[in-house]
Amino acid sequence: MMLFLSMLVLGAMIGFVGAGGAGLTITLLTVGFGVPIHTALAVALSSMVFTTFSGACSHLRQHEVVVKIGAIIGISGAFGALAG
Repeated sequence: MMLFLSMLVLGAMIGFVGAGGAGLTITLLTVGFGVPIHTALAVALSSMVFTTFSGACSHLRQHEVVVKIGAIIGISGAFGALAG
């Protein structure tokens, strides 16, 4: 229960200032709660997937996205990640 409340408070604080919270989340999970680093990284990355997808859908609905350029950058980034 304490872990859930900590994440809720951390998410609210980060949301108010608009900062990325992966670093803080990983630190809190590993140092504060003793979660293994690989698990903390997976939690941070999986939460970013949903946030990024939600933002992309919102911008797409408002016609603020150049789909061709976004697709090129996204596909290039995926290949770069796999190659790295």
